Amino acid sequence: MPEGSLMRQEREFWYLLVFVAVMGIVFMHREMYPGDPVTVREETRAILLHGELAVEPFVAKHYAETQERGQYVVENPNNGRSYSKYGSMLAVAYVLPMAAEWFVEGELPVFGSPRRTLYLNAFNILLSLLIAASLYRIARWFEAAPWIAATYVVLCFYTTFLWNHLRVQTT
Repeated sequence: MPEGSLMRQEREFWYLLVFVAVMGIVFMHREMYPGDPVTVREETRAILLHGELAVEPFVAKHYAETQERGQYVVENPNNGRSYSKYGSMLAVAYVLPMAAEWFVEGELPVFGSPRRTLYLNAFNILLSLLIAASLYRIARWFEAAPWIAATYVVLCFYTTFLWNHLRVQTT
C-alpha cells in the first residue's frame, strides 16, 4: 500500500468524526427532552445515590398524583417499591453522564437540572462518535474505499431514525 493512501484513509476517517461532532453540537437540543426518559433518569439517580434500582418513594408518589397509573412507573406488589416501566438497562445506560454531573456539580437534583442537558448532550456526541468510528471500521473491513465507508456512515446516521436517537436525551 503506498504511503500516501494510508494518510488519505486516516484523513477521511478524521474528517468523518469532525463532521459527526459538528452535526451533534449544532443540532443538539438545548432543553431537556420531556416524557419517558425522565423516569429512567430518576431510576439512574437512585442507582447512583442509593445503589438500588427503585425510584425514590416521593418520585413514585409524584407520578401517582400527576399521571395515569402505570404510565411511567410500575409498583412491585411484593416489595411495594416502584420502578421505571422501561427496564433497568436504560437506567444503567445513563450512569456515565449522570455520574459526571454528580462529580462536577456535587448533586443530582430530582427531575433534572438545566445543566443536565449539557451532560446528556456531551454523552450523546461521544456515543455518536463511537458509533461512527465503529461503522466506518466495519465498512473498511469489507474493503470499502474510505470515501464509501464515510458515505455509508453519513447515510446510516442522517437518513434513518438513528439521527433522532443520537441527538435527543431519550431512551
